[in-house]
Amino acid sequence: MRRLASDAEHDAEAYAQLVPTVVVSALPVPALVVQVTRPADTDDGGGIGAVVVGVSMCHGVGDGQALWEFIRAWAAAARDGSPALPGFLPPVFDRAVINRHPKAEAVSRTFLRIFAPALP
Repeated sequence: MRRLASDAEHDAEAYAQLVPTVVVSALPVPALVVQVTRPADTDDGGGIGAVVVGVSMCHGVGDGQALWEFIRAWAAAARDGSPALPGFLPPVFDRAVINRHPKAEAVSRTFLRIFAPALP
């Protein structure tokens, strides 16, 4: 755990084990996948009390800001027992906000063809 947390070395394979795997080749696609990894305790005290939380989200559900707002609320709930944060914005489920762009449908179809060509 200390090796991964340091700036000296970046082991992509080790990091990949901390991120949940999401299969997006068929519907229904999970909206959110969370993986919690607790490293093994070592003789030198490494890993004691540590956890790694890996999160993967379907971008059809939200964007990067929505994901970070979720993580902030989750951390506040874990830390303080309440998800109510100063400046916390509730989620918006109105897809009309997305569809206002004149090329929204064409862009959506293009992304689906590239990232999920097997979906109907």
